[in-house]
Amino acid sequence: MLGKTHMAVGIAATLAFTRPTTPTEIVLSIGIGGVGAVISDIDVDTSESHRDADKIIAMATIIMIGIGVLDYFFHLGIWDKMKSNKTVYQVVIAGFAFIGICIYGKEQPHRSFMHSFLAMGMLSAVIAVIYPGAVIYFAVGFLSHLALDIFNYKKVRLFYPAKKGICFRMFHAYGMANDIAFITGVIVALAEAAVFVWKNL
Repeated sequence: MLGKTHMAVGIAATLAFTRPTTPTEIVLSIGIGGVGAVISDIDVDTSESHRDADKIIAMATIIMIGIGVLDYFFHLGIWDKMKSNKTVYQVVIAGFAFIGICIYGKEQPHRSFMHSFLAMGMLSAVIAVIYPGAVIYFAVGFLSHLALDIFNYKKVRLFYPAKKGICFRMFHAYGMANDIAFITGVIVALAEAAVFVWKNL
């Protein structure tokens, strides 16, 4: 599936599963869930796809900056919670660990390490050091990516480093199925966001 589809479905799944009830939770649900939904595809394996990977990294960076800006102006308390019970050094080291895992994953074959439960576990563990409350949003977004990809024709090595992969060979990554998934994701995400706004009026 295309990056925009993974983003839309990931955000929709995260909002639906976590049911945010506060402004902080909805920002994390959309932001961290969106990052989790697209981060797997940094492991693409063609020159054109590497350009797409750069877009994914840029998108994730913009989302994280956006979360920081919203936290600063709306006093959501995200940074304060990150600092509680840990040192700045722990946060920095965990941040570098996250980047290191992604750098390693970027160089692996497509739909191998970065599309596995191992990668999800490692990245989630690092996020738990930085901000434990964000893990659920990241994990749901990440799982939504894996769930979409196993319906394609290229095998996903969910249990990496095991060589065997899984695919249901039902849909191509491009085409009508991608369009339907994207539209459905957008509709569900907007509906969930509307429910949140309605409950907090």
